[in-house]
Amino acid sequence: MNDKDYLKLTVEQARKSIVYACRKTPEMVKKYYYEGFTDNKVLNDNNNKKIETVFIPDYEQEMLELVKNWEEKQTVASEENKFE
Repeated sequence: MNDKDYLKLTVEQARKSIVYACRKTPEMVKKYYYEGFTDNKVLNDNNNKKIETVFIPDYEQEMLELVKNWEEKQTVASEENKFE
């Protein structure tokens, strides 16, 4: 197997599952963290190739805190750039 075949195999394997720790909420969709309001299960049911989705609720609060911290840093950076 050459490098190109290995990379293709790796990409195909990666497309088989999505692991996430934050639920899709209207607020997250409005911020474009998720694309659209359609239930992901409905979308996946209509796919020719199904994608396994794995939700890890144990990490949701931690991930939401990371998102909030990132948003706050973006706001600060944006404010600092206004004065340059």
